[in-house]
Amino acid sequence: MEDEAKWLWKTKGFFDCFNLCYQLTLAAREPLAEECVTRALSHLFRKVPPLRTCYGRRDGDTWLREMAKEIVDFEIVPDTTMRDMHDKLQHRQYNTWTGPLWCARLWPRPLSSLPDDELGLDKSRFPHAYTLFFGFHHGISDGNTNMRICGFFVQLLNDVLAGKAVKDEEQLGILVSDERTKRLLEERIAKMEADPQVKQGALDDYNARHETHSLIGSTFQGVGDKAGRSLLLARDVDVATTAQFVKRCRAEKVSVNSAFTALANVALVDLLVEGGLEQDTYSIRGTTS
Repeated sequence: MEDEAKWLWKTKGFFDCFNLCYQLTLAAREPLAEECVTRALSHLFRKVPPLRTCYGRRDGDTWLREMAKEIVDFEIVPDTTMRDMHDKLQHRQYNTWTGPLWCARLWPRPLSSLPDDELGLDKSRFPHAYTLFFGFHHGISDGNTNMRICGFFVQLLNDVLAGKAVKDEEQLGILVSDERTKRLLEERIAKMEADPQVKQGALDDYNARHETHSLIGSTFQGVGDKAGRSLLLARDVDVATTAQFVKRCRAEKVSVNSAFTALANVALVDLLVEGGLEQDTYSIRGTTS
């Protein structure tokens, strides 16, 4: 009989949602031993609650639950490319019911494949380079969580390589149900229902979104006839430029994520203009954190 304490709470599930892929560039003085990376990933599994979750059926409902046992999905991939790895992990089929809903792949890289100055990397001191890819099912984590997980893994790997003791009891965050989110939504709906003008405005906005069409599809004819595929364009930004960009974001009182989102929107408009679509305003939908 399965441990009742492993069941967390009922959920609608996120089985058809998209997957996420993150990558880290690692540079080391000595070659990374597979055993060290595996041990660091095991600590990551034990210390980060979302990485221990999967889904299960209980009394006819779908529940988020903890995995029945520890499973770390890790492989070394000597022959690959960034584009291929992102494509594979973004289309990966995770085992929803047993987990894990994440994985890691390590790509040993020749130094010649890395830029010389952009990363601020002293190749004479750190001659061994790797790219670590993390794949995440979006049902267990979001962008903010994933960024913290990536940074936390680097800390754990450094501790393992230094021979430091790692206390698995100390957790990175806690799991919280969505009850608070549900209450906020109910309050918002109740407030809307109490004001017919606000309610009608929300309905008009919702219906207007369904009347929009793809500007890219109409500008670049024939795009829809081909199978869609995301293209990874990697750009390395040096330390000085990064510091200047962060400083400007703080001065403008916006988050770095919001600034990057704005840059992406401007780039999208530039693409449309190059395709011949010039207009006074462009409606672009998206989310920021």
